[in-house]
Amino acid sequence: MSDDAAAPSVEDLNYMDLIGLVGETNRPPGGLDSVIRLVDETALAAGDDVLEIGTSTGFTAIELARLVGCSVTGIDLNEASLAEARDRAATLGVSDTVAFERADATDLPYPDESFDVVCIGNVTSYVGDRNAAVTEAERVLKPGGFFVAIPMYYHRDPSPGLLDAVRSAVGADIERTDKAYWLDLFDVGALRRHTVSEFEFEFVPESAVERYVDDVLDRADLSQFTAEDRDRIAEQYRSYLLVFRENLQHLRHSIMLYRKETVWEPELFGSTPV
Repeated sequence: MSDDAAAPSVEDLNYMDLIGLVGETNRPPGGLDSVIRLVDETALAAGDDVLEIGTSTGFTAIELARLVGCSVTGIDLNEASLAEARDRAATLGVSDTVAFERADATDLPYPDESFDVVCIGNVTSYVGDRNAAVTEAERVLKPGGFFVAIPMYYHRDPSPGLLDAVRSAVGADIERTDKAYWLDLFDVGALRRHTVSEFEFEFVPESAVERYVDDVLDRADLSQFTAEDRDRIAEQYRSYLLVFRENLQHLRHSIMLYRKETVWEPELFGSTPV
């Protein structure tokens, strides 16, 4: 590595560290399809203000601005990821409508009722005080506004070894949660459940993982590292993605849409698609 004594060693980098380092396009579960569903189901418009919690390298925030022209604030705790997000917003010409800030989901630095839409991907899995994060999201959401969560959860039991490998990769104590857990978490306060759509992850061959790693690293600026450390980064990155590939076969994700209601009684007679 370079002479930067404060920089972590390659061996200490978990997946979250690598995302910012290599500039990976960190997408929400379901990728662009989930973002488009978010736009459609919330009837998002150009004059709306959106908060994305756990923006990482900014994919969702930037796409919302590009698709709709709304104003988006993306928050995260990882400075390297935020820097990458700002660069991407500038490159794609949306810096005037997207802002990226370092902030804690459990203590948001925004006034009450500031946003028309608050969205959060699977980052809730890594928040220590999830109840506080949901309470804060509800607080900054305007009455009548939409809260959108896209959590991942287990529908098949992972082995203890696989779960330990995932925990090591992300640097967090991941729990084995199910769909009911997340529904209970978000069904609080003035948040009223509107729709829930469930999805399974596609299985990709190992060769696709290899190509993905090569593509990301070909674009990454790792000039501050020695050739030996660059090889270690590539191997570490590849090993994390292969762990996730296996883990995703035990997971599903849902797009959970809630509306902040404070006046009306819930609907009595609903309907379902036919």
